[in-house]
Amino acid sequence: MKQFARVVSFSFLSQARSKGMIISTVIICAIIAIGLCIPTAISFFRGDETEGPGITEPGEPNVAEPGEPGEVNTVVVVDPAGILFPDTDALSEEFPEYLWKLETIGQSALEEKVQNGEINSALLIVDEMNVTYIYKTDINMFAANLADALQAYLIDRHRFALLQEYNVSEEDAVRFFNVPVLEHINMGMYNIVGQMQGFVFIFLLYVTILGSGQMVATSVAQEKSSRAMEILITTSRPETLMFGKVTGIGLVGLLQTVLFILTGVVFYLVNQRALMSMEVLGELLAIPVSTFIYALIFFLGGYFFYAMLFAAVGSLVSRTEDLASVQTPMTLFTIAGFIVAIYGQIYGFADSLFYRICSYIPLTAPYVMLARICSETRIPGWEIALSIAALYLSMGFVGILSAKIYRIGVLIYGKRPSFKEVFTALRQA
Repeated sequence: MKQFARVVSFSFLSQARSKGMIISTVIICAIIAIGLCIPTAISFFRGDETEGPGITEPGEPNVAEPGEPGEVNTVVVVDPAGILFPDTDALSEEFPEYLWKLETIGQSALEEKVQNGEINSALLIVDEMNVTYIYKTDINMFAANLADALQAYLIDRHRFALLQEYNVSEEDAVRFFNVPVLEHINMGMYNIVGQMQGFVFIFLLYVTILGSGQMVATSVAQEKSSRAMEILITTSRPETLMFGKVTGIGLVGLLQTVLFILTGVVFYLVNQRALMSMEVLGELLAIPVSTFIYALIFFLGGYFFYAMLFAAVGSLVSRTEDLASVQTPMTLFTIAGFIVAIYGQIYGFADSLFYRICSYIPLTAPYVMLARICSETRIPGWEIALSIAALYLSMGFVGILSAKIYRIGVLIYGKRPSFKEVFTALRQA
């Protein structure tokens, strides 16, 4: 056990301290941070306020203090003839988060005020059936738009007025606007938020498995080509070396993934005021705890399954130059699992029999089953349990087989052995 701990510690520290790992981690974390800071930076250069009058409690109108550029939540209503809005009481009651003001200026002046940021938007009443809404699209494309809510309000107001013209009582008019509620119980695959969450988890899983697996194979090949392997196997068993190396590098990959997630969380909280209107982003971040647990389970199973195979093939070559050819099959299987999971969600065959079968095959299960867990609303528990069981049982079998190949491969130098020679050696072992 002490030898195993030493190998894990050495593999972890050597890989974590490598320049390539540090540089790649810093670059990706910087990209995440910059991406989340962009809305705040744009608001700053536009001169928008991120505190005080920029954020209000629900139901409280946002009014600028004296000397500030404008009242950012003010909506000007121009209805000279009093056709729809002789006063703003109804609008204030319906939309209390905005400050409504009646004015008598022309359309060009309204457009200039909106353009300069003096007011949020403007409502110009041309006649009973023609209303113009003037606004400026926010830099945040997910920001809520008052136009849709105003459209629905004006439709209801118009219909209510027509019913009153036909002497329909107010009570009956209210009944006219009461419509049946359609409850949605989705038994299919249409879960956009879950699919987006699945894409993020699958991408992180793919990068970690492929990157860490190739690091394992490269590390084994480098130790063998430098003859350091001959010294290592005199102090530790080959199986201990392999499992220790796989575990140590796997911890580095897990640490890197955690750093990516923490960077995203920290910079989201820092820029929350600029991002708070992005309702879609808020839904994406509302990830169930069970999803994190399943992601960790499939990460561990998928990583160890592939990493031990990478370690086995890495032990069969004596030079790092020959590594690309032997690890190509493992790389292709990893890419195939990633592509099947993503394309199944995008192109609509995620509910097919082929997709379900792929969620039980160990080579593709970490990606496909995790995608199903995120996107499907009601996935049977036994299917998840069967996928996990198949993955971990296969991982144990692959571990035993890879350990035997590793024990034989680390002592073979010169010409790379063929699969027939490896199979013969395994039978003799």
